Amino acid sequence: MPERRQTTLIVGGSPADRAALRRNLSHNDDPALEFIEAASGSQGLAACLTTRPDCILLADPLPDMAALEFLAALQAQNESPAWPVIILAGVEDKAAALQALRYGAQDYLLPSEISPKHLHQALSKAAARAALSNERTQNEARLRLTLDTAQMGYWEWDPVANIIACGEYFEPIFGLAPGSFDGTYEAFLALIHPDERDLIHQMIQQSLVEKTDLSMEFRTIWPKGEVHWLACKSRPLRNAAGQVTRVVGVVRDITERKTAEETMLRYQLLSQHTRDIVLFIRASDGQIIEANQAAEATYGYDRPTLLSKTIYDLRDPATHNGILSQMQQANHDSILFETRHCRSDGSTFPVEVSSSGANLGGERLLLSIIRDITERKQAETALRQSQDRLQVVLRAGRMGWWERDLRTNETRWSDSFFDLLGQSPKGKRPSYELFLERVYPDDRQKIIRQVNQAIAERNEYSLEYRLLHPNGGVRWIIEKGKIFYDPANQPERIVGVSLDITQRKWIEEGLRESEATLRSFYDNAPLLMGLVETSQDDILHLYDNPAAHRFLGLTRESSTGRWTSQLGTPAAAIRELLEHFRACEASGQPVHFDYIHPTPDGPRWLAATVSVIGPGPSGRTRFCYVAEDITERKRVEEQQRLLAELGETMRYTAEPDELLMAVVRAVGEHLQVKRCLFTEIDAAHDRGMIRHEYCLGVPSIAGEYKISEYSQITRIDMEAGRTVVNYDAQTDPRTAANYETTYKRYGERAYVAVPLRREGQWVSVLWASTDQPRQWRADEIVLLETVAERAWLAVENARLNAATKLALEQARASEQWFRELADSLPQLVWISNSEGVLDYYNQRVSEYSGATRTLEGGWRWEPLLHPDDLEPTLAAWQAAAASEQAYSFEHRMCMADGSYRWHLSRAVPIRNNTGTIKWFGTATDIHDLRLAQEALRKKNG
Repeated sequence: MPERRQTTLIVGGSPADRAALRRNLSHNDDPALEFIEAASGSQGLAACLTTRPDCILLADPLPDMAALEFLAALQAQNESPAWPVIILAGVEDKAAALQALRYGAQDYLLPSEISPKHLHQALSKAAARAALSNERTQNEARLRLTLDTAQMGYWEWDPVANIIACGEYFEPIFGLAPGSFDGTYEAFLALIHPDERDLIHQMIQQSLVEKTDLSMEFRTIWPKGEVHWLACKSRPLRNAAGQVTRVVGVVRDITERKTAEETMLRYQLLSQHTRDIVLFIRASDGQIIEANQAAEATYGYDRPTLLSKTIYDLRDPATHNGILSQMQQANHDSILFETRHCRSDGSTFPVEVSSSGANLGGERLLLSIIRDITERKQAETALRQSQDRLQVVLRAGRMGWWERDLRTNETRWSDSFFDLLGQSPKGKRPSYELFLERVYPDDRQKIIRQVNQAIAERNEYSLEYRLLHPNGGVRWIIEKGKIFYDPANQPERIVGVSLDITQRKWIEEGLRESEATLRSFYDNAPLLMGLVETSQDDILHLYDNPAAHRFLGLTRESSTGRWTSQLGTPAAAIRELLEHFRACEASGQPVHFDYIHPTPDGPRWLAATVSVIGPGPSGRTRFCYVAEDITERKRVEEQQRLLAELGETMRYTAEPDELLMAVVRAVGEHLQVKRCLFTEIDAAHDRGMIRHEYCLGVPSIAGEYKISEYSQITRIDMEAGRTVVNYDAQTDPRTAANYETTYKRYGERAYVAVPLRREGQWVSVLWASTDQPRQWRADEIVLLETVAERAWLAVENARLNAATKLALEQARASEQWFRELADSLPQLVWISNSEGVLDYYNQRVSEYSGATRTLEGGWRWEPLLHPDDLEPTLAAWQAAAASEQAYSFEHRMCMADGSYRWHLSRAVPIRNNTGTIKWFGTATDIHDLRLAQEALRKKNG
């Protein structure tokens, strides 16, 4: 087989230069050599395409382009194979030589090195290098194909020149656009995640120093912020001297692998540490293929035993019928259901199963996540029970809860809220419209307005409104609501509770009416009422009603918030009141007491009740009080006491002078006057006699006076039986003219004169006076009139009894004289034995009662007595007869016309010479006096 001829292409230089090169290369006339010439660079490039030379001699410079331009164009049009190019330099330029070598030249000969020997050596080396380059190119092509298939990025780094050449996939792997990587080591480091950059740099430098292969994984951040994991492997290449001249390597994206690894790690952690059971079940027969530790712990089996089971072994037998269909559904898609599983001890428990099919290791498996829901079921049961109890409580408390979605207006509420609406939940769906339909028309806008305001102000709200029940009734509701907001801070829903307060409203209305009534009573009551606080030595008025203000002569403004001492109350009176307040506080019970309180009109009696309330804001104890002005009652009681005492005095005092003296003293002291006296009138002889007088700080006027010296007006009134009242003798027209000469001299500035008349004649005067002006009260005047009549009647009776005794003693000698004397008296006169049988009665008895003398010797008093007075009269008589003491009693006796009149009966026992007791008695008509007393009682209260 003929040997292939070696073709050398000579480009550039002069024809002589090209001829010289042929001679130097073919001096041995080697027939295997063939030369082709090209005068310019463009001709040389064209010759490369047509002849495919084995070697190229390039004379620099070329006439049409630089040597480097030729090399670049040559590489562009001839990717493979690579021709060995030897540059024949016209001048020595080491920098140009190095740059040419970088652009693919195999050798660079200086002018001094162009000789046959050097040319042959250069051609041989270039051919060898080219062969190696072509082989490397082929290997690189195969490597590129491999890298392309694996989507790996190839790179080659010249550490000396700091140039990194990269393959097609290098830049996409780093998220870079093609051609954007500038090929420096620093640019490469900048692509690595900041957290790992320093470590990777150290690993690369260590690999260069130790000349060892390097495998590393790191993260890179793509321009849009995506983080990718990359795996990079490199190998340093050394020259004959053992120096690293290049580093080659590949890089690939392992993000999916890393994600899978992380996912697997999470799954492993989850499956091993989760409380849920994780089972891998073979889809075809239900065999347990894999299980986590939670499954072993829950079912109570060790791992080998558990993996020998099927899902049928772990399910409650009562649920086996549904296993096959559930596995089929899980295998086809996924399924979530609840069932019951069995433990190794035979006990069962509720579970929630989430199962789906997956191909793992060439086998179809069901991945089932099983959760023990025992606690949830218990919680659901407890929740149901709690909800049931809540419904009971809500219904018992007439309450209901509700919730409304503010975006969709969807509403839901409790069954008890239906109760508030007066409707049954059956067939009714909660809605805001249904609610508003039941709201009282006048309240609807108020609800909408207040809810919108709460949403705008982001506050909770509370409002009251009315609901109309289907039966026509109206219920009052109080509603409290809260608004909840979504993550965008927009109102999302409103939740609230409603309470039926109808009964409370009724009570409040009743309380308002009661309070109004109480306030009206409080403000208009005649009783004194108020609220006070006590200190150690004083009483603070917090509130007093108008009656108290009037009583104290104050106003609300002048009394509220002031101490009692500031209102003019004496310290002694305050101390007395404080004793009662402290007794109330100590016992905790109301205390009742009577006391005298000073007023602008003088001291007045109060009947008070105080009750303790408790500490006030100031820390002082608070009390309420109620007091009644009982001054008039006290006066009446004192008058009644006086009259009772005087009655006893009159009953048991037989001496008229002693009786009258006792009366004027008692009346004078009671009325606190300066003078009180009785004047006996002898009108026929124009004289008045004062023998019984009570004086206090004024001169006595006892003695005898002419009636004609009295003022004409006063004398006329008294002769007519009219009581004379003078409040101030100095200013009274009746007495003013004589005041200085008469009244002032004897200390008689004000007086009351009560005349007494008998059978049309003026017989006596009861006089009471004081040395200061005085507003005589009506009850005082009535009292004087009553006492005057009673006292003078008693005097008359006493005198009569004395006269009767004297007459009876004288009548022993002359009975006829006694009878004539008795018949002449105006009183009823009688004589009886101790059994009450009458021995004698005068003519007045017959005229008064209609009785006749035929009753004498067998007559008793019973027929004449009022039925209601019979028993007490007989009791008084029997007591007097038994004690042989004077008898005195008031009772009603029947007149001849059938009417009854009050009489005062008196009798004294007289023992004769034989020792026999006779009772001599009289009965005096006091009917008019009793009527006056009754009028006095009615007037006083």
